[in-house]
Amino acid sequence: LGDTDFFEGEDAARRIDLAKIADEDFSPEVDAEAGHAAVLVELHFNLRQQHGPSFIVRSKNVLETLDKNYLRRRIAAGAIRRAAFKITFPDDKRGKRVELSGSNTVKFRRATHAEDVFRYLREWGVLLA
Repeated sequence: LGDTDFFEGEDAARRIDLAKIADEDFSPEVDAEAGHAAVLVELHFNLRQQHGPSFIVRSKNVLETLDKNYLRRRIAAGAIRRAAFKITFPDDKRGKRVELSGSNTVKFRRATHAEDVFRYLREWGVLLA
C-alpha cells in the first residue's frame, strides 16, 4: 500500500461547515430580485466558558438577535452544533425550513427549489462542494 494519497483524509465525510455562521460578516444573501429571501431562524451553540453553557436561540432573525445581545462575536467557530434557515420563494411564501447539523446532515423538503437551496448553502460557505 504505502500510498497515502490513495486513502481519503479524516475530514472526507465532512460536507457542512457551520463555523462560517460565526464569521462576523456572515449573511445569508439570496437573489432578492427574483423574490427570494433567507434568514437564520434557529441556532444551537456552546460558549467556551466555565461550566460550558449551551444555548438554543430561536428568532425571526437569529443573527440580529445575537448582535443585539452581544453574543455573535462570542461564539467560537467550532461551537455551533445545529442551524436552521428559512428560505422563501415567490411561489412558496411559507418558505422552506433548511436544517443543518453535524458534519453532513442537510434536511428539508426537496420537492421544489432544491437546486436553489443547495446553491445558496454553497454560496454562503456552509455546504462544502
